[in-house]
Amino acid sequence: MGMLESSSAAAKPLFQPGRAATDRRRGCHVIGTFLQWHWRSLKTRVALSTLLIFVVSMWSLSFYASRMLRADMENLLGEQQLTVAEHVAVEINGELDDRLGALATVAGKITPAVLGNTADLQEFLEHRNRVLVGLFNGGVIAYRRDGTAIAEVPFTAERIGVNYLDVETVAAALKKGKSTIGRPVIGRKLHVPLFTMVVPILDNQGGVIGALGGVVDLEKPNFIDRITVGGYGRTGGFLLIAPQYRLVVTATDKSRIMQTLPAPGVNSQIDRYIQGDEGTAIYRNAVGVEILNSVKAIPAAGWYLAANLPTDEAFAPIYAMQRRMLLATILLTLLAGCLTWWMLRHQLSPLHAAANTLAEWSHTNQPPQPLTIQRPDEIGRLIAGFNGLLETLGQREAALCTALHEIEQKEHAKSRFLAATSHDLRQPLYAAQLLLDSLSSTLADPQQIASAKKVRQSLKSISRQLRLFLDMFRMEGAQSPPDKQEISSIVLFEEIAEIYAPIARQAKVRLLFHPGEFVLHSDGHLLSRLLGNLIDNAIKFSPGGTVLVCARRAARGYKIQVRDNGQGIAADHHDAIFDDFFQIGNSERNPDAGYGLGLAIVNRIVRLLNGKLHLTSATGRGSVFSLLIASR
Repeated sequence: MGMLESSSAAAKPLFQPGRAATDRRRGCHVIGTFLQWHWRSLKTRVALSTLLIFVVSMWSLSFYASRMLRADMENLLGEQQLTVAEHVAVEINGELDDRLGALATVAGKITPAVLGNTADLQEFLEHRNRVLVGLFNGGVIAYRRDGTAIAEVPFTAERIGVNYLDVETVAAALKKGKSTIGRPVIGRKLHVPLFTMVVPILDNQGGVIGALGGVVDLEKPNFIDRITVGGYGRTGGFLLIAPQYRLVVTATDKSRIMQTLPAPGVNSQIDRYIQGDEGTAIYRNAVGVEILNSVKAIPAAGWYLAANLPTDEAFAPIYAMQRRMLLATILLTLLAGCLTWWMLRHQLSPLHAAANTLAEWSHTNQPPQPLTIQRPDEIGRLIAGFNGLLETLGQREAALCTALHEIEQKEHAKSRFLAATSHDLRQPLYAAQLLLDSLSSTLADPQQIASAKKVRQSLKSISRQLRLFLDMFRMEGAQSPPDKQEISSIVLFEEIAEIYAPIARQAKVRLLFHPGEFVLHSDGHLLSRLLGNLIDNAIKFSPGGTVLVCARRAARGYKIQVRDNGQGIAADHHDAIFDDFFQIGNSERNPDAGYGLGLAIVNRIVRLLNGKLHLTSATGRGSVFSLLIASR
């Protein structure tokens, strides 16, 4: 038996002549097809990888340089802009101080007698103190102790007789004796935006007897305009803010005069400026424009001056530089890509030539020759290794051809030996059975009859075992394909029923057939043997039960099933039952229970017929063997 197994295994050809060459041609064809897709080639991948590294490096450098340059320019422009704002704020603060001082000087010259005589006071303002008219473009007003205007310059403003005690600057001068600069308001008589500066008029004892105020008309040219009219930059400008009232006093853009700043919480940066912060910051203003803003306080009025410049203008040089860097990066990327591609094409040309040569071999039957080594570099060593491998494969192929020839000779010898053995063994067994039958007819002793019966069973067992071994050998050594013909399912099932119906009756098993009316395309002898083994197995493990054999159409051919309601097969044995000599529940190897070769032969026949066998079974639920036979 060991000889039979080894011979059967050796019968499988380990190497067929020409298979190595075929595999090489197939591999060369794949390589050639692969190289035709340039976007998948090694050159493309290396070129793109190098280009990607270059682009990432260039863009990272560009991004870092632009960020650092923007930060440096932001600091530089912020410092310059803050210096300009500080200079303008100092000038405005000085102008306000000068005007308050001029009002205080003139107020100090007004005596109670002059204040009590309206005509004298009017003449005093018009003829003796014309300097005030030049300082306040909205005029000068003298107030009585109760807040009523009693004299003004110019006289045509028609403000005499109007009580201004409700104006905070007038009230502060008359009630508290404080000199103040008021909030921007719309004038009662002038109906234009303006703000006032008011100082108290004191008597000899220091008591407040009246007030003198100067009005600055924000719509007319005024001293603030002379400072801010030039603007800042091309699109920037200045704003004079009264943070106490969240109002724009005046601005380079006149449309923003008296404009209210956003409510608290809307713009955090404006809120910080309102709270007294100074310095430079970038934020979006009330109209949604991102600006570079510098703020400086004006102590005389409690205001602050803001110099702002849109970032589009402030950082225009950076944006221009970024565009130039982008263009340079694109050009350098293209240049690097072309140079990388050219270099790789030059360096990989030996590999490309070798691949082309291998691809050409796939279209010829000539034996492969060693490839040419152009340069002694890594690619040259690779080609040299391939040449060495080619030589080794050639030697191994020659050795395998020799070994295959020897195996074929041994297979032929084994076939002749087994054929002779089969004949030589069967003849003595047959003769022994005849002699035993003749001898049994003359025996009268029961013990001798029992011994003869056991001898007969042993001879039958040896005959069955020999037949199984010879069948297995024929299955393993089958060289010709199965003889497939058209078979009627009805005829096939009738032949099988004729053989196995008596066996089923003897085992008290109900054997049922449902053949249908199909024409199967298969080898009738092998298919009958396959189904017979499955039916025999089902009868053996379904004592007193039912076995059903049926045929029906399937998606891709026909399905023949052998069903039983026997003891079933555990899931962990589904694969093992098709192994040689495997049996469930026969550890003593009782010959009456079989040899574990029936399903192994079934498995071999299924492979020969190119069919598919599926098992569905569970312990205690019976088994279903489903054989799928393909249509033509």
